[in-house]
Amino acid sequence: MFRISLFLLVALFSKVTFAKQIDAKVNNVGCHVNSTICYINIESAIPSTNNCPKRSSHSIRWDTSNIKNADAILSILLSAQVAQKKVAIFIPDSVCVLGFPTLSYAHIRG
Repeated sequence: MFRISLFLLVALFSKVTFAKQIDAKVNNVGCHVNSTICYINIESAIPSTNNCPKRSSHSIRWDTSNIKNADAILSILLSAQVAQKKVAIFIPDSVCVLGFPTLSYAHIRG
């Protein structure tokens, strides 16, 4: 009984990050010149469950210095934009970059 109670307490008070998938076309892609921040603007709205203050702008940003595959992510998103294909983007609910939602990973939809 003690183990179950301890498990429930840990589960209730631990910070859990969920991710939502968005399937969207990429409108534009870019990177800031004087920082390590890159961004995309998508056609779809960011889910209302996302807690970032600037989630309504359709912009997703990520810090390339914190992502091992930053170049690959940028390449995937640029390829999707050029091919006018949708991408599946996974957005964590409670992680922001400069107040904007960020992504966990992305892939081009078939």
